[in-house]
Amino acid sequence: MLHADNSLQSTLGGLYMIAKFIIQSLLWWGAGIRCNGTNPWDPQISDDRFYRRFLLHGSIGLGESYTEGWWGCRELDMFFYRFLHSGLTDLMPRFGVLRIKAREFLEALKSQQNKTYSRQGAEQHYELDPRLFFAFLGRYNNYTCLRWNGVSTIDEAEEQKMRHIFRKAQVQPEQRMLDIGCGWGGTLAYAAETEGVTGIGLTISDSQVAHACKTYGHLPLEFRNQDYNDFNEKVDVVISVGMIEHVGWRHYHRFFQKIRDSLPPDGLAVVQGIVDLTGRQTRDPWIDKYIWPGGMFLDMKRVHEAAEGVLYILDEEYSGEDYDKTLMAWRARLEQHREFIVTTFGREEYLKYYYLFSATAGGFRAGRMTVGQFVLSPSDLRGTYKSVRLPL
Repeated sequence: MLHADNSLQSTLGGLYMIAKFIIQSLLWWGAGIRCNGTNPWDPQISDDRFYRRFLLHGSIGLGESYTEGWWGCRELDMFFYRFLHSGLTDLMPRFGVLRIKAREFLEALKSQQNKTYSRQGAEQHYELDPRLFFAFLGRYNNYTCLRWNGVSTIDEAEEQKMRHIFRKAQVQPEQRMLDIGCGWGGTLAYAAETEGVTGIGLTISDSQVAHACKTYGHLPLEFRNQDYNDFNEKVDVVISVGMIEHVGWRHYHRFFQKIRDSLPPDGLAVVQGIVDLTGRQTRDPWIDKYIWPGGMFLDMKRVHEAAEGVLYILDEEYSGEDYDKTLMAWRARLEQHREFIVTTFGREEYLKYYYLFSATAGGFRAGRMTVGQFVLSPSDLRGTYKSVRLPL
C-alpha cells in the first residue's frame, strides 16, 4: 500500500511539473510574461496547484485560483492586456465555453425568452448588498462605461456620460423617459434633475427598485420591478444603458420591437452595450459563472439584422478606451475601500471585483471588445439627425 501511495504521489508530481512547464512556456513565449518574474505584469505564484488548475480549466481556473490566493500580480491589468493581446486565451481549454454553448442551445429550444434565467442572473449579481457596489461607483451609481473627455473624477465622468446620452436623445423638458435596465435609478434621476423630465425605470432587481424609490422618491419618477417584455405604454424617449448584453442575440429583434412600440413615430432611443471584436461570439466563462450569468457581448452584424424593418440606426459611436479608464477608476476606488469591503463582504469578494476590473480593462486595452452607443428611431431620420460627439 505504501508503494502504491508513493507511485501515486510520483505520478501527480509529474503531472504538476508538466502543467507548470506548459503554462510557463506559453506565457513567456506567447506574451512575454514570466511566472515569478520581476516585471510588474509578471504573476507571482504562491501555490503550484495554479498551473494545473489554469491548464485544465482555462479562464475559470485562472480566476478561481486568483480569488483563492494562489497567485497575484502588481499590475494585473497589464498582465491581462499582454495575455489577451497575444491571443493565447484562444488556445486555452474551452470547457467553460462549451458549457455556455450547451446552455444556450437548451434556451434556444424555448419559444419565449427565459425570464426565470434572466432573473437568476439579476439575483446572483444585482441583488447583492448595494453597499458593495456603492463602495466603488460614483455619486449616481452608474455601473456602465463613463466618458472621460477633459474630466478626471468618477463623478464628473458619470455626469458627462449622462449628458452625452441626453443630447443624443434630444431630451426636452416635460418629456416622459423610459430607462430599460435603470439600475439603482441614478441616470433617470439625473435626467429629472437637469432636464426636467418625468420617467419610468425598469429593472428586475428588488434591491435596485427599493434603493431607487427610497433615494429618488421626491422626483417625478416611477421605478418598477418589471421585465421590458411586459411594458406596454407610450413614452417620448427611451434609453437603455448596459442592459442589451443581458438580452441575448436571439432576442435583439423583440427588444427593438418593444422600443419601437413604446415611441412615437419620430421618437429617439439611445442604446449602449459592450461589443465583441473577436468574432468568437462567446463570453468569458469565469465572468459568466461568477458575475453575470447569461450576459453576452454584442454581435454588430446581428444587431443590424435585428433592427432591420423595426428601427433605423441613425448613429453609432464606439469608445472602448473610456471603459478601460472607467474600470481602472472603479478599481482605484475599490482599493480605497478595501478594509470596508473585506470586513463586510470577505477577502474573496474583494479579490473577485479587483480581478474583474483588471481583466476587463486589459480586454478593452487589447482591443478584444469596445463600447457601442446607438441612436435609433422608428422613422428614417438619417438625413436630418445630427450626430453628437464630445466635447458637448
